Amino acid sequence: MKEIKTKISFYKMIVDNGGAPCVQDGLLSLAICKPQIRSTIDTNDFIIGFGSNVLDNKPIYIAEVTNKLLDGEYYKQQEYSYRNDCLYSFDGQQYSRREDKKYHISNNTPNDEGNDIVLLSDNYRYFGNKSSDDYKNKYPQLKEILENLKQGHRVNHDNNTFEILEKMILDVFTQKQLDNLLPLHSSKDKSLSCNEIEDTLECVFNKYCK
Repeated sequence: MKEIKTKISFYKMIVDNGGAPCVQDGLLSLAICKPQIRSTIDTNDFIIGFGSNVLDNKPIYIAEVTNKLLDGEYYKQQEYSYRNDCLYSFDGQQYSRREDKKYHISNNTPNDEGNDIVLLSDNYRYFGNKSSDDYKNKYPQLKEILENLKQGHRVNHDNNTFEILEKMILDVFTQKQLDNLLPLHSSKDKSLSCNEIEDTLECVFNKYCK
């Protein structure tokens, strides 16, 4: 990978149960949760999802946004209908909730929490339960930032922070993937969302850009 010239956003996840992100058949999608990221990020930008303190602040995934679908298009295209986070169907006039989908049970339309905007990536690394916290020794400044994030804490960090994130991304994407087995999710309960459990303060959005 070449030097990253785009935005790098990262946030802390308290739930990693296959809903956000959803990783299926070589495609990572972010269709539920994280509405601020989905509305502001663009193609060629990067997202890093770290686990919250509950998940030991380990990186859960890193993805380059390679496509951004607007206006509920994700739910109108048949090619995405089988995916676990494709919560709605569209009959040409209105949306209806797919009863077989287990995530975000309370949501009724794609407009809830900005779910009409969906990010896609075919250039990603998903770590799930196979993640490690090795980065804490390699990037101690990043470790400190993550451990001190609180609800509503949103900042634009300096170039040094961006460069640390950039180096982490480049390191990860240049490493050879030795294990072809898809990692398991860190959380098992598919009904959980970042708004429905006690540690909501760890579900935050922070944008870091040069």
